Amino acid sequence: MNSGGRELAAVCYYFGMIRTRDFLLFALAFVFLLIAISATVLVNDRRGSGEVVPTLATNQVELELTASVEESAVDRAATAARLRSKIAALGESVLENVSGTSVEESDVNEEIESEGESDEAEVTSLAIQYCDEVTEVVTQWPTTNIFTAEREGARVVFTTEVVQTPVLVRSTTELISETQEVVLLQLPMRQRPLPTTSCIGTDVIGVGLDGSMIRNNEQLIYSIFGPETLIGYALDGLPIYGATAELDVDECGGAMVGIGYRYFIHPDRDGILGCYSGVPVTI
Repeated sequence: MNSGGRELAAVCYYFGMIRTRDFLLFALAFVFLLIAISATVLVNDRRGSGEVVPTLATNQVELELTASVEESAVDRAATAARLRSKIAALGESVLENVSGTSVEESDVNEEIESEGESDEAEVTSLAIQYCDEVTEVVTQWPTTNIFTAEREGARVVFTTEVVQTPVLVRSTTELISETQEVVLLQLPMRQRPLPTTSCIGTDVIGVGLDGSMIRNNEQLIYSIFGPETLIGYALDGLPIYGATAELDVDECGGAMVGIGYRYFIHPDRDGILGCYSGVPVTI
């Protein structure tokens, strides 16, 4: 075969190979297209019939919703248990349907509990700390001519009396009158409370500015005075002022005002003092 024939045969073989490859590609594309159309028709038919086609995203959402519902059920059960315990502590009847308890009912229960605690704390703060034995002071305490003076770090309560002393003058006995001081009580001068308190062991707890004895059950008598009025001094040396319910006082009924400690009468306390913030002297 000459060269011209060989070249013609090569060209024919080349074009034959091209057609075969194109045919195969076309066939593969047709098969894939047929599969895609069949899948689409199948999915549309299932959706039209109302059947849910599960997918990965749908399953994940269902799992999350199920977990959320389970957590809500657990939280609701825990809340119901807490409400039951609160109601039982208050001595009330248990609700038949705890799951239907509203937020308002829970708030009311908490408010009742807080009010009960505050009332108990107030009663405790207004209580009087008496000693095991409380004695009544019976003494010849003068009612007039009583004085107070500050001497050597102490507040001295005293009275005076005239004493007649016989004196011999030119073989004659004469009585010479002399005024003498009689100390009734000596109180310490203090401005701050001690770390520990002292119980009340006598009915007399202080001395008034006029020198009269102040008894602890006379709170109604001195309640006519306000918190700025000095009434007298307690047996531990700390000052006693008039009545107030506004100040935050301690268990003894006192509070720091400025640089000094003061007792105050509380209108609801059954006594002037609840206890001593210092060590009282003995009358």
